[in-house]
Amino acid sequence: MNTANSIYVPPVVYHPGEILSDKLDELNMSVKEFALRSGKPEKTVHAVLKGESGITPDMAIQFEKVLQIPAHFWLNAQKNYDEAQAREKRNREAESSIAWMKNFPFSDMVKKGFLPQTKGLKEKAEALLSFFGFAKASAWDNYYENQNLATVFRMSLKGHPDRYALSAWLRYGEIEARKRTVPSFSKSVLQTKIAEMQKLANSQLEDEDFKTPLADLCAEAGVILVYTPHLTKTKANGATRCFCDHPLVQVSDCHKRYDIFWFSFFHELGHVMLHNSKKDIFLEGDSYSQRDQQKEEEADRFAGETLLPSKLEAELKGKSYSATAVLEFAAKHNIHPAFIVGRMHHLKEWHPSLGHEFIPRINF
Repeated sequence: MNTANSIYVPPVVYHPGEILSDKLDELNMSVKEFALRSGKPEKTVHAVLKGESGITPDMAIQFEKVLQIPAHFWLNAQKNYDEAQAREKRNREAESSIAWMKNFPFSDMVKKGFLPQTKGLKEKAEALLSFFGFAKASAWDNYYENQNLATVFRMSLKGHPDRYALSAWLRYGEIEARKRTVPSFSKSVLQTKIAEMQKLANSQLEDEDFKTPLADLCAEAGVILVYTPHLTKTKANGATRCFCDHPLVQVSDCHKRYDIFWFSFFHELGHVMLHNSKKDIFLEGDSYSQRDQQKEEEADRFAGETLLPSKLEAELKGKSYSATAVLEFAAKHNIHPAFIVGRMHHLKEWHPSLGHEFIPRINF
């Protein structure tokens, strides 16, 4: 049940000054007399009657003595009015967030489970703000573009053509990561898990079968692994960053290919093994400075050596494609055929149309 939708909000809420005005009329009591009886300055009473000032607890007690209306009545009236004003302000902010909301692939986010099904532009804007945990759209600018909280999000998406969708994709990873409980990160433990991860990659398991054991292996080393569905307008295959003192590896099903998924995973794991730092965020497929580009190349080499060692790759170079040869080579070296075909495609040794029967589809 959506708690927010279950809250009763009265259609009209009056300022307690209006209620006071009606009561004074009923008693045929002037403002001057009421001010004298309650011990409050006349200008203070006028401010309440005009709705320019609120009723304080002290005033409520004084009003109770004069009007024989309990203090809690006045305080509740003031509280209800203040809440109504706050909600009205929130509604205006939501209205102004509609233009911001339209920058996101909202329908795709609903389809992929990022957001609930929502009707109405204002309601969609509210759902998106809740997803990000922001009170207003300007907070997104300050967080993702202006780096006003650089200790948490250490890069700016300003100018990135896919910044809105990309921020949503990254946010999904954070939301899922908060649901996980893992031990402290240990690089040495992670090193011992890589062989098991390789074995999992080279197995013939379907995508739903390897996802849980792979995430468990990461968790044993203190690494949080989150599978994130590809969002329209995003190109990232994966991302790595520090989240709550743990390495967070986020991978997508962007290309829907088994070989690309595993290369992306080991690429991100390479960042954890080689470049683990609380200051870095790595987005595979994004543009990098020269320093970051070097780290990307190092992560690429780590992934390549893990899936298809260079000495085996050398044996394949210069050989023409043959389905039988692929299967024999894969069986001999205990390597999934998808990694052989995918690597030869990447090196342009084989035509991209060849060998697709060996590459399973991935879909989160």
